[in-house]
Amino acid sequence: MTEFFPSNPVSHLYPNFCGDVGTLGFIISKPGLGKSTLATLIGIHSLLRGDTVLHISLKSPQQHVRKRYDHALESLLVADSIAETIEMRKSIEQNRLVHSLLDRHCGAADIGEKIELFNTLLEFKPKIVIIDGLDTVWDSTSLTKWTELGIQFDCMIWITTEQS
Repeated sequence: MTEFFPSNPVSHLYPNFCGDVGTLGFIISKPGLGKSTLATLIGIHSLLRGDTVLHISLKSPQQHVRKRYDHALESLLVADSIAETIEMRKSIEQNRLVHSLLDRHCGAADIGEKIELFNTLLEFKPKIVIIDGLDTVWDSTSLTKWTELGIQFDCMIWITTEQS
């Protein structure tokens, strides 16, 4: 299913910077400026394109992230005067997996273990992995590890992190 929301800024940008295997996308800002909301909009856009999305939050409980998706979708529907369809909801629910690892330090290896676990147990293979709230030191070694993870699991990885 492909659905275009004119009010979703990601819909305008997505073809130019999303979805390539091994590609990293970063959302970086100070706290409270909308990193998680933008990550959710990326997730919604990807889901409505038919991509599978694994959204891992390191700061918010799973139910909170799911509600964020529901509220963001509702806002887009209202803003663009689009009625939600069964196909739209089905695409989102069948292709999204939300997981929380609250207040844990995670590296590429930890996230790789989760992707492998979901692949093995649920046969869920994400095309887009969103990691919301990652606190790490960014250097060439860590960037290489995250890129290798995307290549290994045939996905694009989006990371939100606070500006230091």
